[in-house]
Amino acid sequence: MSKSSWLAALVLGCTLAAGVGWMAAHQHYRAMQQAQKQATAAVDIPFLQHMTVHHSQALTLSEAMGSKQNTQWSALARQIEVSQRLQMGMFKAWLQSWQAEPLPRQLNMDWMTPHATEDQLMFINQCKASGTGMTGLASMDQINHLLGAQGAEADALFAQLMRAHHLSAIPMLEYAAQWAHTAEVRELAASMLAEQRQELTVLKPLNPQP
Repeated sequence: MSKSSWLAALVLGCTLAAGVGWMAAHQHYRAMQQAQKQATAAVDIPFLQHMTVHHSQALTLSEAMGSKQNTQWSALARQIEVSQRLQMGMFKAWLQSWQAEPLPRQLNMDWMTPHATEDQLMFINQCKASGTGMTGLASMDQINHLLGAQGAEADALFAQLMRAHHLSAIPMLEYAAQWAHTAEVRELAASMLAEQRQELTVLKPLNPQP
């Protein structure tokens, strides 16, 4: 074999080896991506999808309250709005990275069933019985009432609606903080749980009954 033929064969061999290596690496990446999606399908994905729905209404309530003047809760409403917008951005990024839909096809808390505590099972059953698939959501009449309310009436109504809203998030946050596959999702759920419990203690004086 001539020197030029030997070099050509060497280049061809290296090219083929590189191609095989790239294909193997790509297949490995795809397999890892699929495994990650399967691992996150049980808790992470439905948690983020349902929490996106939940946060969306919190933004509606917060925007309605944050624009009002001379109310006790306008500052808290703006704080909730900023915090939950940031969190929704994180939800969206994770769901996109796992090639998951941004919202659940229907509201259904059965993803919490495998490891649910008695309180969480009660929450799941309450959601099923609610007719909407999720407890704690304000009705359109309640939202419109808040939009039109002013002063002390707006304060009382916002506290009532946001307290019910936060209370319905607690079981989901507790479950995801313990059972989500992804460490970052568990950490975010735990952080949100602490944040909403703190906000509940602030809201409680205006609406002592859950």
